Amino acid sequence: GQVYHEVIRKEREGEYLGQTVQPIPHVTDEIKERIRDVAKDSKADFLLVEIGGTVGDYENILF
Repeated sequence: GQVYHEVIRKEREGEYLGQTVQPIPHVTDEIKERIRDVAKDSKADFLLVEIGGTVGDYENILF
């Protein structure tokens, strides 16, 4: 819910410059941004992230 909430907030504030908001790339970009932020803020030597799913899952998840 937090990722979708942030994407919707950014869309409403015009950060996507009028583009149609889509799961790919907007939602996936938000997820990548959050992973990068955690890595940067934690100052860890490395960050291990488990990513799952299959091709097409993210675009169909809303239906």
